[in-house]
Amino acid sequence: MPKTNRTRRPWGKNKKNPPTLSSIAISGPSSVQESNSAEYTCSANYSDGRNNDITGDVIWAINPANAGIIDAGSLTASSVDLDTTCTINAAFDGKSANLPITITNVSTEQPPIQDGRMVIDPITRIEGHLRIETEVSDGTVAKAWSTGTLFRGVEPILKDRNPEDAWLFTQRLCGVCTYVHGSTSVRCVEDALNLTIPLNARVIRNLLMGAQYMHDHIIHFYHLHALDWVDVVSALEADPAKTKNLASNVTPNVNSIDFAAVKDRLQAFVNSGQLGPFANAYWGHAEYVLTPEENLLLASHYLEALKLQVNTARMHAIFGGKNPHVQSLRVGGVTCRHDINNNRIAEFRNLLLETQSFIDNMYMPDVEFLAKAYTDPTRSDKEWSEIGGNS
Repeated sequence: MPKTNRTRRPWGKNKKNPPTLSSIAISGPSSVQESNSAEYTCSANYSDGRNNDITGDVIWAINPANAGIIDAGSLTASSVDLDTTCTINAAFDGKSANLPITITNVSTEQPPIQDGRMVIDPITRIEGHLRIETEVSDGTVAKAWSTGTLFRGVEPILKDRNPEDAWLFTQRLCGVCTYVHGSTSVRCVEDALNLTIPLNARVIRNLLMGAQYMHDHIIHFYHLHALDWVDVVSALEADPAKTKNLASNVTPNVNSIDFAAVKDRLQAFVNSGQLGPFANAYWGHAEYVLTPEENLLLASHYLEALKLQVNTARMHAIFGGKNPHVQSLRVGGVTCRHDINNNRIAEFRNLLLETQSFIDNMYMPDVEFLAKAYTDPTRSDKEWSEIGGNS
């Protein structure tokens, strides 16, 4: 067959070009009342005409940062003194979109006190589920009822089981104050059988209980409760140099902290929209009384406590096998006989001294500082100590 001259088609000429992202757009309400929430969505427009919902994939932010918190399209507006204009921003695959909104101020006038039944459900900042009902008369609580609303079912689970196994189930009532439930269960069985445990077993149990006590207080103060007093968003406005000077007065025996790096880390949380432990709080609320520098100091201590509590929990692992939910208890004693040696005792002691140093030099000064700040009449007219805040 004679050869013919044919022009070859360039590679890829017969292939369709993939669609490209043309733009993204934000949809949602143009105004939100202060301290309220609103939902926003983001859509992606492609060159082939497609329109996809990318709300969960974009990086959300709000400017100014102290106007609120937005995560996965869910905005929680801060408290404002006047109607405030701000901008919601979304970024995705090199494209960005902005939506101006207004956070509106609402009257701070409180409704008149009403007599009758008041229900608070759930109670927050605790481990578990709690409902409080009160009967109010002449503006005073006359009666109150407390109800645990989460049924764990431990009692029917334990029915007909060997009493020696009960503690393994009961300590799972909580993942923070775990050990105390297991210890109490074991002691109940020992009391019923009139057993006296060996001296070393008693010492080991006391060490585990002491470790639980220290760990539980650190977790409760910093990670369950402190964000009711510390405004993380306000910390973004802090001067790191002034914060360093403040730290030298409040916690003079603590190693130096790079407050500029902490501030950048907090800003990265806000810019990413993935707020983790800082989501769903009261940022910007008028009842926060700390300065930006004070907020940055205590927010940095919050992060330091996250690292410290890991080592504190290791004390349970040494003589208990793990944390949470130790494995070394048994009716009549403990099962960690081979770990009662000089090396393991020294390891436990070092972790104990590290935790003790944190409590003495950071935890206790922070508690005292917050107590004074929130009972200072020049900062707030609220009598926090009278309602249990610092009593």
